[in-house]
Amino acid sequence: MPDDAAGWFGRRFGGPGTAGGAINTFTTTQDTLQTHFDTQLATIGNAVTRRVMKKGIWRVGKLLWAASSPVPTNAPRFNHWCKTTRTTKSEQNLQMNCWEAVLYLAYQSDAITKAKCVNFYANGNGANPAVNDANLRSLFGTAAVFNPPAATPNMGDILTFEDTGNGNVVNHVALYAGVHTGTHYVLHNLSYHAATTGLQMGGGFHFEDIASLNMRYNNNLTIYYTQPFWVATSPTNGYAAGL
Repeated sequence: MPDDAAGWFGRRFGGPGTAGGAINTFTTTQDTLQTHFDTQLATIGNAVTRRVMKKGIWRVGKLLWAASSPVPTNAPRFNHWCKTTRTTKSEQNLQMNCWEAVLYLAYQSDAITKAKCVNFYANGNGANPAVNDANLRSLFGTAAVFNPPAATPNMGDILTFEDTGNGNVVNHVALYAGVHTGTHYVLHNLSYHAATTGLQMGGGFHFEDIASLNMRYNNNLTIYYTQPFWVATSPTNGYAAGL
């Protein structure tokens, strides 16, 4: 069971009985998904991936989503949160974007070192979307198009989202959680979707169904999935080869 036990997300927003039906539904759903996917961890064959997903599930309702800012000015932000005590409750106030959150979980799971994470920042260029797109693709991958049931990732695989309505750049990274009641879910750090959550501001680590996420981008997403870089045995790109 997650370290705060089932119900953490609901408690953070006041829990059952708070004003607003959408918020009640959203928080209850998060707690249900947290419990469900925690029971699925044993299906993950790779021990490191299992640790990453477990730590991710524990952090539902924690972290604060923050949009990307020019690289390498993000490096001090990484230096701050990678030094945070691994059991601290202050995690609920840590700010990071979607792909930073994946690196954070990997760091917490001893799948990547702090130095290599900082190197990812240092080799980026926040002012150049093409460079950032190439960097995200090189580390997180675009191996196969998500197309269930014919092409379905495993729990803990990394999903990258290419926005065909915005120059085909990769603009989101998430972990694939799996299926619950016939619906595919990701585990990610992102702003809350007002249309489905009732939360008009803020963001954090939470589950979201892929159809809802696609709707945010006017159904313009091409979704890829790839084995995590800590699992891949024959990386072919610069960043993964250095990990």
